[in-house]
Amino acid sequence: MIEPIIWNKPNTYRNLNPLIKSSYHHPIRITLHSESLSELTGKEADAVSLLRELGNLHEVEILDTRPGMFHHIEIGDTDNKRGIIPVKEILNGKSTECTPIRHPRQWQTIAASLLGQSNLDHPDVVTLFNLILMTQAHHTLKGDILVTSSPALHKYRGENVMKRANPRTPIEAIKIVGLYLRSHDNYTIKATPPPKATHELDELSFYLELVNSKLPNMWKYRMACHAADELLGNNVGKIADSCQMRCVRALQARDAIGIQFYWSKGSYDIENILHHFEDLLINLAGALDSQAAIANCTYGSPSKGSRINFRDGGLKKTIRENGTGELYQLINEKRFIDVCKMLYYLRKTIHAASLEMVVFSKESGRRQFLIWLQTDSDRTILDAAERLGSVDRWGLIKEPMGWFLEPYSYALALVEECFDLIDSIAKTTDIELFFSNEREMPKLKERPAADYPPNQASRVELLGQ
Repeated sequence: MIEPIIWNKPNTYRNLNPLIKSSYHHPIRITLHSESLSELTGKEADAVSLLRELGNLHEVEILDTRPGMFHHIEIGDTDNKRGIIPVKEILNGKSTECTPIRHPRQWQTIAASLLGQSNLDHPDVVTLFNLILMTQAHHTLKGDILVTSSPALHKYRGENVMKRANPRTPIEAIKIVGLYLRSHDNYTIKATPPPKATHELDELSFYLELVNSKLPNMWKYRMACHAADELLGNNVGKIADSCQMRCVRALQARDAIGIQFYWSKGSYDIENILHHFEDLLINLAGALDSQAAIANCTYGSPSKGSRINFRDGGLKKTIRENGTGELYQLINEKRFIDVCKMLYYLRKTIHAASLEMVVFSKESGRRQFLIWLQTDSDRTILDAAERLGSVDRWGLIKEPMGWFLEPYSYALALVEECFDLIDSIAKTTDIELFFSNEREMPKLKERPAADYPPNQASRVELLGQ
């Protein structure tokens, strides 16, 4: 289940939520817990590097727990007389803001309680106490997201004392920052200090690059379809392009749902969420059905009409008889069938009626917008969700009225699973059958030529989830 962000209380000139567009919207404010980030490798290290780079944009403000190029946090000694711990925001040795952490004894007691310790001077209590002070400093300085790899902070991130600091891993944080930038029509993937230039894509280029990154077999599949189309005039090139664009629209719909998830929602947003969720289902189903239409041409299936899909018995039979067996095995796997249930059962609901959303008020005061599962489909979806990870991964929640789904968690899981199937279909479809009877299949590149900057694809993948 995706955790919401508890946006920091704004100053008088700030909106509560940086994702809300207005003439007064404020930058998203990130605190880097550098003590926990220095030994990272791989994508986590890349995410930290990109976060630091994006700090050169006006839309992103970076605080650091160590001195460096950004403002950093300095936590002073306890002032027992006043009952505070002073916190300063420092840049180039000068304090730009000063604020106190109040009731330090309280935070020390909470640290001991979390660890089940009675001794406030125990080393583990002291360590956790210092981490809690850092989260409080981040919060008092109006930080939105605390980027950390501290095991202790993530272990207790569900506790009230940690929640309002919004601790996130570097990978989680870069996804939220990327979504925030896209919510303001900013598709920057490289941001260096002046006078060096930033590198920004337009919206379509960004999502096409993200599709190429998520579907490594799609490029060669599309190019083979275009070659077959030129040779035979069978329209499969256009169908493959349609599949790609439906994947783009599915990602756009997923992001729109995410923006609504992190937004402070009003009644108007219910229709927005439902609209984008239905759009997501329609485009994912359309992408898979486009591939079924290509398979229908590839294997010479007798199936006709505009509603060809991989559940069609005639198409399955032809794939089994004329193919190498890989695609037939894929579409008959339990996982493939389960993902189709997660997609088509809700897709079918849109045709029969409309999805219904219910608003729940939580103890924290936050309202949670959930889609009500229909009684004839909830058990099917629940069983499939358990086999595909867990009901929690899919955002499925049991309430007294029945089962509900949280749209953003469901959208993230559905896109991940459907894209994996789409890429597997692209890999296992026997496109070479178009080039039998002495027709030579052209040599095809695995993916488009690398663009500037050289690591553009990895940056888009980090920002785009």
